[in-house]
Amino acid sequence: MRNEASEALTEMKTTAENANTEANAILSSIKEETSERVNKEIDRIKEAAEKEIAQATKEFNNAIAAAQERKEQRHAELEAKYRPKEAELKERIGHARAMVEQETKAAETRKLAAQMESDAQQLLEESDRLTNGLARLEELKTSLLSSLPIPGLEIKDGEIYVDGVPFDRVNESVRVRLAIEVAKLRVGKLGLIAVDGLECMDSKTFAAFEKSAADSGLQFVVSRVSDGPLYVENREVA
Repeated sequence: MRNEASEALTEMKTTAENANTEANAILSSIKEETSERVNKEIDRIKEAAEKEIAQATKEFNNAIAAAQERKEQRHAELEAKYRPKEAELKERIGHARAMVEQETKAAETRKLAAQMESDAQQLLEESDRLTNGLARLEELKTSLLSSLPIPGLEIKDGEIYVDGVPFDRVNESVRVRLAIEVAKLRVGKLGLIAVDGLECMDSKTFAAFEKSAADSGLQFVVSRVSDGPLYVENREVA
């Protein structure tokens, strides 16, 4: 009885081991089959994903290229549309600047013209003032000359005449006499007259000067340039 039980137990254990071995074999087979299917599925998925990525990349590049082409086309359209306007605007701006510059120059010219007109007016007023002053001086000179107590001297139309002859035509002796007469009027109480540069007179004219000086009753200090050394001479003319 015990032997039978033992044999039955042994048989059961063997059966269990065989079942376990078979189960392990089946499990291993299932694992291999599953792994192969999984790998195939993964490969299929990877291949599909790569195709989709490639397609997406292609579509993306195409989209970028199309967008770039539309951008360039739009840029060309805008260039064609606005370049003429830009050129026209630049031309108008240049014209406006030229007008502003011209107006500025015109304003400066008007300002300069106004200043010049003002200066000219001032010069005209100054000229009139000087002209009037010269006229008054001429009148004063004429009046003074007319009142000089010099025999034979008179003023006609602003010109000096001596014994009816214009002053620039009278001889040297007459001019010397007139010079002495004028000096007598300016000599004052001292009675002394200094005369320089008489080397320009010839001997005849100098003799006439000496006589007129002697007749005047005044004392004269006379200087003349000569070739000899410096000397002082006291002369009395009878």
